[in-house]
Amino acid sequence: MYSAFATQGLGTDGKPPTSEQLQQLAKVNVDSLVEFDFFTHTKHGSKKPEFGAPIDYSLEADANKVITLHFTLPFKTPVDAKKPFSFQVYDPTYFVSFAFEKGAAAKLVGPPPGCSTSMLDPNPLVAADTQ
Repeated sequence: MYSAFATQGLGTDGKPPTSEQLQQLAKVNVDSLVEFDFFTHTKHGSKKPEFGAPIDYSLEADANKVITLHFTLPFKTPVDAKKPFSFQVYDPTYFVSFAFEKGAAAKLVGPPPGCSTSMLDPNPLVAADTQ
């Protein structure tokens, strides 16, 4: 529903809007996500790390004019890889759907030996919940 509303009047000759046409909307979207902490839930030791401003944000529309927002959310300061770290992204109301970039969801920069990342996708929603 949001995609249909947001793309009204965009695109030409029945084609989906271009990334350029959607760039201003992408900015509005990432600015609006601040209010919801980007739907991120983090824990680093006993603290909650702070994020910087989103970068590399864009919207793309598929052939059905369903739009997807892409962005990178960096930490304000690096996270110490020697402490346990948990990172979750979800909307408890199921209003917003999330997916991570395949193969590039999280990146370690200069990690100590033995440090790694792993990703666990959530269980699929029950069809009734998605309604």
